[in-house]
Amino acid sequence: MKNTGWKKLFYVLTITYFVFVLILAAALYLMSNMYNQLNMQHAETMKNEITEILYTQETSDLPQVLSAFKAENNVDLVVITPNELIYSSMPTADFSVLNKTVNQEQISFYGAFTVEQDGLTYQVWTAVYKINSEQFFLIIMTAFVLAVLVLACIIIVLLLLVFRNSIKPLSRLRDNILKLRSYQLDEVAAKANANEYDRLSQELSEFTDDLQEKMDVIGTQYSQLERELQKKQEQHISKINLVRSLIHDAKTPVSLELLNISQLKKNDGNIEENEQRLQNMEQNNKALLADILDIMKILNELTM
Repeated sequence: MKNTGWKKLFYVLTITYFVFVLILAAALYLMSNMYNQLNMQHAETMKNEITEILYTQETSDLPQVLSAFKAENNVDLVVITPNELIYSSMPTADFSVLNKTVNQEQISFYGAFTVEQDGLTYQVWTAVYKINSEQFFLIIMTAFVLAVLVLACIIIVLLLLVFRNSIKPLSRLRDNILKLRSYQLDEVAAKANANEYDRLSQELSEFTDDLQEKMDVIGTQYSQLERELQKKQEQHISKINLVRSLIHDAKTPVSLELLNISQLKKNDGNIEENEQRLQNMEQNNKALLADILDIMKILNELTM
């Protein structure tokens, strides 16, 4: 659940980052249009406020009220009726002359309009100057800097999320693999708060524990086999020595047989001596046969 939460947060922050970037790019691209639109709205607001003054104020109070309005706002204003001049901030009240003398680069709107109030027609000429561009761009740049700071914070948070949930688990996994390669099985460990990489590290830790147990079993079995092999080798050496001893013992009956045969050849006339020698030869043959059987039995055991 925690792993899913950080992923959702990562996606939300990433989308927010790209939305901020798109907004900033659009704002920079449309900055000139925004400035012109703002000037148009400002001019429309000035016209509405002038109309509101003409609707709500007495004719005798209009010069003072319009003068105060002119002082508070960056506008030029001329108000006349068919019979008299009500207020003028310009050197002339001739609208055609005023239209020719205005500096259009500094003005967002200029022109004349009429207002009907209590049967009296007011003719109004006004020139609304553009909003201070330096102030406008200062506000824009302040907003831009704040947006950049927000983007920087988003990037920092994203980097922290990636480092905490991807880089660090990968580092732990790498360390565990290196420890496994160097047979440091006891030092292979996994984190309790696991994500995909930590779970992989946990599986690696479980694998190393199982491997350690199997290696311990194999070591025990190897030691047992080694002891059994040593025991068999000792038995084998003992049997070899026994065979050598039997072979050595078998030489004596053979030597006696050869001696008796030689004496039988020399003493053909003495029957009793010959019979005694034959009995001795029979006994020697039995002893020799017993030794041969023992040797064959031992040899059979060695080959099994």
